Amino acid sequence: EVETILSHAEPEVVVVCGHFFSDDVFNAMQEALGRVGSHPHLLLSSDEESLADLSIVSSLPEPEPDTLSAIIYTSGTTGVPKGVMHSHEGIVRMARASNAMRQVEGQEMWLCLIPLSHAFGLEYGLPCPLFTGGTLILTDAFDPARTLTMIAHYRVSYLVAVPTMMIRMLSLLTTQTDVSTVRNVYLGAMAAPPDMMQAISEQFGCTITTTYGASEFGHATMTQLGDSLNTVSMTSGGPIYGGVEIRIMHGDKTAPMGEVGQIWVRGPMTFQGYFHDDVHTNAARRSGGWVSVEDLGFLSAEGRLTVVGRLKDMIVRGGQNIYPNEIEAILQRHPAVLLSSVVAIPDAEMGERTCACIILKQFAPQLHRSDLLSVFSQVARYKVPDYVLAFTEFPQTSTGKVRKDHLQRLAINQLLP
Repeated sequence: EVETILSHAEPEVVVVCGHFFSDDVFNAMQEALGRVGSHPHLLLSSDEESLADLSIVSSLPEPEPDTLSAIIYTSGTTGVPKGVMHSHEGIVRMARASNAMRQVEGQEMWLCLIPLSHAFGLEYGLPCPLFTGGTLILTDAFDPARTLTMIAHYRVSYLVAVPTMMIRMLSLLTTQTDVSTVRNVYLGAMAAPPDMMQAISEQFGCTITTTYGASEFGHATMTQLGDSLNTVSMTSGGPIYGGVEIRIMHGDKTAPMGEVGQIWVRGPMTFQGYFHDDVHTNAARRSGGWVSVEDLGFLSAEGRLTVVGRLKDMIVRGGQNIYPNEIEAILQRHPAVLLSSVVAIPDAEMGERTCACIILKQFAPQLHRSDLLSVFSQVARYKVPDYVLAFTEFPQTSTGKVRKDHLQRLAINQLLP
């Protein structure tokens, strides 16, 4: 992954955080640079002499609002990462709008569990506290027990995370752990199970903010602090600020209210394009400034967005469309299921069948398909997973997103050897 990005981005300087990397990793970085034929200055951030060499970089002009600020690489959960270009103005707008929606006050203590290489981390986790004079705490890797200790020790008030991380922390949380200082949990990057949202509300006693966004346009929607827990659990809120528009489309036509379709976004924070990739840039854009990353969802009469999944993840079983997010939310209701992810399995008769990949809670007994029927009692029979596979862990990105392409291959290898 690093080699691909180094080759594509053509950097002049690469700064490696020496505190987190061994000599072996540093040497591997140098070898990777050699293979891609790039010769930037490689600096270790823990080496004062090395950092002093930053003076060798030519001085840069003062940026204009529309000057390129960052190239953020997509997580690559469905393919090769793409370099998303954002301007200075775009990132400033995103962070300030987020702070305004959540009524962020100055000099708060923030704990960002999202890597700064991810859009959520770079566009929100980093600038949101800096714009208000807050203190930002970063970690080298996510560990649920250590995170709970840090919340208590630093008296964290704002927590930036993805649902997978919260599920892990909730499984370890006890009455002896002090999380009373947390005022808001800021969630993004993936769907959040309603039961988990209820647990956060009860055990952390704080507000919860959920969003819909992508590397290409930041957070397009966001729930409000006064929203009910049901609204926060079942939707991603409405447009984050004035000027942002959401459309649900069936091809070139607007979908009727409440019907699932492809989500299109327009606003001043949309990306400048993919770096060195006009083909994918043109595919993601429409005339008039509309952008889509092929996510699927629907709008309520109040203009609130509910995301049901990705077009590439949608499973067509015997002509019926199945959205993995919906099935995963149902699976999470089972008391023995810690995490779940639903993938498609090729099938000669049905076209595709569904496979529920699950991670069980500690000490939970092995589950079979028949054991899950109780949580599917009030949904259509075709939505009940055809297969159930237990895993000890899922292949994930650095932000906790499940790499569904990898997981699907693992499931296919087990079911169709």
